[in-house]
Amino acid sequence: MVNGQTVQVGPDGSFRIPNVSAPDQFGSGGPGTPPDFVSDDVLRVIGISTAGETTRYAYSEPFQFAAGQAFNVGQMTITDTAPPFPQTIMAAIDEPVLTELGVTTSLRVTGTLIDGSEIDVSLREAGTTYRTSNPAVATIDQDGTVTAQGAGTAFLTALNEGATSVDQVIVAPGDPLTDVVGFVLLEDGTPVPGAQVVVVGQGLGSETTGNGSFSIADVATTLGSIQVSASSVGLGGTSTPVEPMPGLLTDVGIVTLEVAQSILVFGIRIDGQSQGEGIADFLVDLGYDATYSVSLPADLSPYAMIWSAQTVGPLSIEDEQALIAFVEQGRGLNLSGERPCCEAANQSVENVLVALTGQPYQVGGLGDISPPYSANATAVSGITQQPNLLEELPLCASGGMSGPFSTENIVATGVGGQIVAAALDSSDLVSQGGRVTVVMDTDWEFIACNLGPNTTVEVVENLTTFLLFQ
Repeated sequence: MVNGQTVQVGPDGSFRIPNVSAPDQFGSGGPGTPPDFVSDDVLRVIGISTAGETTRYAYSEPFQFAAGQAFNVGQMTITDTAPPFPQTIMAAIDEPVLTELGVTTSLRVTGTLIDGSEIDVSLREAGTTYRTSNPAVATIDQDGTVTAQGAGTAFLTALNEGATSVDQVIVAPGDPLTDVVGFVLLEDGTPVPGAQVVVVGQGLGSETTGNGSFSIADVATTLGSIQVSASSVGLGGTSTPVEPMPGLLTDVGIVTLEVAQSILVFGIRIDGQSQGEGIADFLVDLGYDATYSVSLPADLSPYAMIWSAQTVGPLSIEDEQALIAFVEQGRGLNLSGERPCCEAANQSVENVLVALTGQPYQVGGLGDISPPYSANATAVSGITQQPNLLEELPLCASGGMSGPFSTENIVATGVGGQIVAAALDSSDLVSQGGRVTVVMDTDWEFIACNLGPNTTVEVVENLTTFLLFQ
């Protein structure tokens, strides 16, 4: 595998991995320097082979290559020990709000190895590369130093050995900032300790104390009204927007958490049929409280999870924003993409995914991806292993996705290692709350296609188990 794409090795030990993503947005000096016709990311081929109870690993030296170039990785190291490369990474910025132009802060990246130990991989020499979503707001050099350039928000992405993490920085010149305070309570007035509270749109957050109170320091006041979302296991709620108090405390009052137990399925397929109720029926048969709606209702507070089956056209901007806020409250969302028939719908899925992660994912635009759609046994939180062992997804005619997906984010791939299903955990999201899955087909939700070892209901059950944090 390389950069999240996997293939089977041939009988003679050879392999070929086609269409490996090789973005060239900057030069060797990092983001902001001119492109140098060489891939920005440092890649490495890693192989895994299991025979009986013995697992062996193979890995190449790190490399970069040019677009259109056929690259031979040469000799690979063979070992019985898992390679000492990060399985996951976590990026955290020292100062999330900068109030002067030209000031700097650092994005620090911690890598977790397969044995659970942690190492600092912030520097370029550790194999980490960086991207900024908006260099007019903030630039980032090859070692993770962030410089404020202009007012606004920028998402900063770190990549290392196929693992990715994102954080954000807000540049608010001259902003005196404010501390946001309030309480998180249940409907009966009981305090909720340990709830996660996040300032919507700023990504700043904290955890409630024993009496349900919270305080979030150094929140920008020049971005408009302030609203917070709060979540605990199976619970969610948002505050009423309030005007910030620059240089003072901004009290958002009481955030009431409601028990969210229901599942909403909504949307219409490309052929105009409202068959999403089939998924709702599957979920009811599995013992869940699920309902179907043609469109997204205004009040999403009763729902712990949403399953979008919309492919007849794009979501409205209001619906996209509602789904983003829903996930930021710590809840689960399944998004349905499609083949080239439905690129407008794919764009909506991409908009939501990029907003939630700050990463440059591409949804659709990759043509038809052929079966079999093989499940990844090492996908995040055992999504392909529980409660059902998934070997293949019964998709019909799938589209594809690309971008900085880590190996564990990949749920299934089609021919050529093209990604057809993905899952993102809370740690993959800017808000550090909620979960998201994306499957690049909707027909499988309603009709039997490419029947293999697994049924539609089994896949639906596994995705739901993941999205509900079960």
